[in-house]
Amino acid sequence: MEHSGRRDRFERLLRPHFDALYRTARRTVGNAALAEEVVQDACLKAYLGFERGAVIISFKAWIFRILINCCVDTLREHRRVELVPVDALPPTPVNADDTAAATDPERAFANTGLRTSIDTAIAALAPELRVVVLLVLVEGLSYGEAAESLQITVKKVKSRLHRARTYLRAALARSIDDSPAAGPHSMRDGEPVSAA
Repeated sequence: MEHSGRRDRFERLLRPHFDALYRTARRTVGNAALAEEVVQDACLKAYLGFERGAVIISFKAWIFRILINCCVDTLREHRRVELVPVDALPPTPVNADDTAAATDPERAFANTGLRTSIDTAIAALAPELRVVVLLVLVEGLSYGEAAESLQITVKKVKSRLHRARTYLRAALARSIDDSPAAGPHSMRDGEPVSAA
């Protein structure tokens, strides 16, 4: 009975994070089938640790640490994997106003293009920068939770996030400047910039 109760408690704690774990694995290993294996492996390892009474301060940070370790192991094992385009992921709203895009095809297209540009820019980051972006900016972990998940200092999380943001801003600015919709003028940091 105690075993069943512990399993139920583990599942209750895991359930709110399951989709985020898959998204993070998918974007980290770059392959949908491998991501599913990674998440299953991480959940099994987490459950076994939970059963053995692992000391857990933050379940979210703990489960992501296990997932990241499993991603690293998988990437080492599969040095050459067939990458599936990142935009094959289910679309996630850029902001709460995206519901209006459902009835506005032009806006929906622009949002899809933006999501694709963002996903492409994130995928191009070095792995140690990408995972910080995924944990903090995409999945909303605090600096402390991300640091615990990655087993690095908060200072290092902030440093990597700063470097990643600098690259992403430049990559997205280039993407907007290069898009056909930009026309002769494009926006950068809120100011119109001539394409010439």
